[in-house]
Amino acid sequence: MNRTRPALTALVLAGGAARRMGGAKADHPFGARTLLECSLALATTVADETLLLAGEREVSLAGWERVRRIPDLPEGSGPLRGLAAGMSAAAHEWCLLLACDMPLLTSRTVRLLIAHAATAVPAEDGVLFASARGWEPFPALLRRRTLSAVLRTMLLPDHSLQALAAGLALRRVELSELRGIEPDLRSLSNVNTPLDLRSALQLAAEIVP
Repeated sequence: MNRTRPALTALVLAGGAARRMGGAKADHPFGARTLLECSLALATTVADETLLLAGEREVSLAGWERVRRIPDLPEGSGPLRGLAAGMSAAAHEWCLLLACDMPLLTSRTVRLLIAHAATAVPAEDGVLFASARGWEPFPALLRRRTLSAVLRTMLLPDHSLQALAAGLALRRVELSELRGIEPDLRSLSNVNTPLDLRSALQLAAEIVP
């Protein structure tokens, strides 16, 4: 196995209510796969371990023997609840955060973050894409030691991923660097509505194999 990169645990977050999609966002088809299966396929390609955080949703992992489901923490709410559970169970120092609603995310984009993690200094808690608007929460790489910060942020009125990022020492990867390999930044597109899903399918159809 290539060890020019750090060992990774991928945390696939799929527990959101997805009200704008009519519920069960992860189950929506995207070509021959579901949205969740797109994320699992990417995770198992780039990481050494893949953990699924799907909350209370019924999810079949038939055919995904390398994926292990982890229950969310009993307390708290939102994505940090699943993130904390995943970090607690992770076997590796670096945790790759993936959402189940980014079907256009490519391994090339993720590996750009991984390359930065490979050269991170001990004081850096993680590696995230960023722009003038702020941090991009997905995909992201966080060290497992940030679990304590996740648990603290869960208790705050603002218990978002952005609030978590604000309290960490993060390496900033500018979107301009990603534009060097993907000018339209389609990898960072997420699917929140049926219209988003149709747009993503159209973009996927334009990709030349």
